[in-house]
Amino acid sequence: MEAATLSNLADQFARDGYVVINVPEALPLTDRITAQLAGRFDDQHRIENAWRMCETVRELATLPVVLETLAALYGRPAFPFQTLNFDRGTEQLAHSDTIHFDSNPKGYMAGVWFALEDIDANNGPLRYYPGSHKLPQKTLVDFGVERLEGRNPYVLYQTHYEPGIAQVIEDNGLVSEDAHIKKGQALIWAANLLHGGSAISDPARTRHSQVTHYYFEGCSYHTPLLADGGIYRRYPVDIRTGHNIGGIEDGKPLRVPLVQQAKSAAKRILRSGTTYDRVR
Repeated sequence: MEAATLSNLADQFARDGYVVINVPEALPLTDRITAQLAGRFDDQHRIENAWRMCETVRELATLPVVLETLAALYGRPAFPFQTLNFDRGTEQLAHSDTIHFDSNPKGYMAGVWFALEDIDANNGPLRYYPGSHKLPQKTLVDFGVERLEGRNPYVLYQTHYEPGIAQVIEDNGLVSEDAHIKKGQALIWAANLLHGGSAISDPARTRHSQVTHYYFEGCSYHTPLLADGGIYRRYPVDIRTGHNIGGIEDGKPLRVPLVQQAKSAAKRILRSGTTYDRVR
């Protein structure tokens, strides 16, 4: 991508918290992913980390043009650590990804939403709030939950975090936009950009898409939702290699716990083994 184009994208990204890019390299992969994942979606119409069983999902997540664009926007190299594939719109309430994926320094996480088919107003497009990435990050603590005290954090997410974010949107007069994008385009958003899924107007329509989450090198990685008064540290898997990333804290490298290394090694064996239900 040309330097002038990247400069314009960086300006828009800083202002709005998102950019839409054309990814011609993605077009040959879109229909293959849709066909290879057919019939594999759960009752929420999603598959988490399909890259482990579908090489084409991994190929899309690791496209050099996307990694190069992210590096230009953030000023440091990126690596993909999670994929989510959908065959329908999520209609998910507004949230910021920082509740799930945070970093130190803050903000070094990005989402990339790949359109695997054309997305319009009727099949539940992604909804986002331009400029909301500039607001303070919010966790359960900001909405009255100091400690989990044995409670399910995902229930608290629904009862405290989601209503809290709805109030943030109202208090700040935020106005939403919907991502009407074409197959082969991708929307890149900042970690703290508020976003969700719009209503599905036509229930007969599919909305095939792939979300890939990316961290950036030189950070440590956390999940505030599970922190319970402390730090819940993550050791994300670099999808390019299948190996965990320890990260860096206070200038010192963090070691990946042995149990985490063992789990990832087992998953790599399953992924490459002939007995694993892998699609190509």
